[in-house]
Amino acid sequence: MSKVSKIVFIGDGATGKTCVARRLLDDEWRFSAFKSVPTLGVEVHSVELPNSNVVNVWDCAGVEKNRGLGDGYYIQAKAAVIFHTPNDVRDWVRDFRRACMKKPIVHVGARADELTNEEREVLMRKYPNIVFVSSKSGEGINELVELLEQI
Repeated sequence: MSKVSKIVFIGDGATGKTCVARRLLDDEWRFSAFKSVPTLGVEVHSVELPNSNVVNVWDCAGVEKNRGLGDGYYIQAKAAVIFHTPNDVRDWVRDFRRACMKKPIVHVGARADELTNEEREVLMRKYPNIVFVSSKSGEGINELVELLEQI
């Protein structure tokens, strides 16, 4: 019997949360002629993992004015996937811990195809177990799926 888990994707705006969620859905990266439209509040995507379990990915807005219920989206989450860039501004870990205490956190180096080696090193020093992911190139997607299967 498959299980269903709620996972929240959180992080600053324009860090690739929605693109990675869509990549998990259909294993494709789609170029849009339009600029990315910020998520309003939250979008929920049901993703079936290779182990037949289902993950409801709650793709939460990163732009402050679009965050809606904010921490309220984290309630009953099994884990968080936090998307980082070298210039993080918000303390996403603190916000998630306030709502979910000791639940697991997966740190993702977002838009990996655009990061320099120096930027990767900065993120690795801050988050030693970080997974670098690119929805465009597919880098790290399989590793992220494997981590989600373990949650």
